[in-house]
Amino acid sequence: MIKRFIILLTILSLCIACSKKTTIENDELREAISQVWLDADVAHEMLKQIDINSINYYEQQRYRLAEAHLMLKRELKLPSGSDMDALAKYFESCGDEASVAEAYYIQGAYLNWLGKNTQAMQYLKKAESYPTTAIIKGMTYYKMGRICETEQLYDIALENYKHALPYLEEAGLPLYLASVYRELGRNSQDVDKDAYFNKALSAAQFIGDSILQKEIRYA
Repeated sequence: MIKRFIILLTILSLCIACSKKTTIENDELREAISQVWLDADVAHEMLKQIDINSINYYEQQRYRLAEAHLMLKRELKLPSGSDMDALAKYFESCGDEASVAEAYYIQGAYLNWLGKNTQAMQYLKKAESYPTTAIIKGMTYYKMGRICETEQLYDIALENYKHALPYLEEAGLPLYLASVYRELGRNSQDVDKDAYFNKALSAAQFIGDSILQKEIRYA
């Protein structure tokens, strides 16, 4: 149960698809995040010094991702310098394929955040190959869609978005559903274009995200 809670924290922290403005302006947070991968104790102390209410929404999500990553390391007693490859191998040795997929997804999402899309896609493909939860499946396909769109592979991006939909619906994540429907609406040329935008707007209204609603209306 504890591990599942930690993983959910990790996934909920990856709400980066709602806005094009996804940069960290807070120097202390940027340094703390880099330390997560180097020294967990140092990163923990640095995060404690940051007032989460003083940073913007995107930075809050990155803060929570760093927190969740640290919790994973401490729960599994992983060495500070370990990465998600080591975590995946640990889970594989336990026969926990769902958690292997989760570890690969986190690594892929992190590499995508760094702009290393080729490497990110390799990890996301690994995550895709394992049976796992609806949340991870949905987010994996969504992230792959975003990367393909960045690389101007629009047809492949659409296929990934469509694969993501049933999993995100099963997981009950309106924020991500709004983003997926928006991207489908923006990139589709078929008769479903308006229907996608309407569903995106409905999901955004459900969570009360006025900024996302505005983006969808003007997409």
